[in-house]
Amino acid sequence: MTNKHFVLVLGLLSVSAVASQALPKDVSSSSWAASAVQEAIANKVLRTLPDGSFHGSMPVTRAQVVVALAAEAHVLTDGSWQHHKSTAVPESVVNQLNSGNWRAKPVTRYMLASVLTRMGDYLNNGLHRAGPGAKDTAKSVALPPVAKVQVSPRSPYYSALHYLAVNKMVWPGSVLLQVNNVHVTSAQLSEAVAEMAEGVTNRVTSLGLDKTGATPDKTFHPKR
Repeated sequence: MTNKHFVLVLGLLSVSAVASQALPKDVSSSSWAASAVQEAIANKVLRTLPDGSFHGSMPVTRAQVVVALAAEAHVLTDGSWQHHKSTAVPESVVNQLNSGNWRAKPVTRYMLASVLTRMGDYLNNGLHRAGPGAKDTAKSVALPPVAKVQVSPRSPYYSALHYLAVNKMVWPGSVLLQVNNVHVTSAQLSEAVAEMAEGVTNRVTSLGLDKTGATPDKTFHPKR
């Protein structure tokens, strides 16, 4: 399983690859989050607000995270994520996180852009996708059961939350199932991104079942 606490660490710096997408008017090209904002917008994971600005310092809500995670999961599963190089997180960032109570820190739009783009690049570049017609995808028994969606179908967030739930990208007990305007903490985002990542992995990768329906292993299935 993905280390949920490490997921947040993966995203606290901007990605190094700069997308061709123009920066919103309130984001400086010298900002630490500039390339992450560009990539998030280019992949339609986040958008500028109605006034044309990004408002990167604004805290994000559970509802906003649900929409962003669903958008990223869609792009990753359909294979249309715009390619960028995956980069390691510097030790300086890890040390900074370890020195403070990052878990309780409210997540801003800059932080969300950074976390989602870095994880998106890791998944896009690192997963070995199943071939066409693979019949053993989305069948992991290690993931929890489908979370129950208690949001009304008339809610503007129902579609996004339902997509995450049925694809096991949000799990029972997640705070995101309470789609509301409560701000998300860094620890909550870390867990949410880990769940999305494991759900995407389940959707696009093959279990590698052999003709007996078991996972192939030369120790347990020797040639006769």
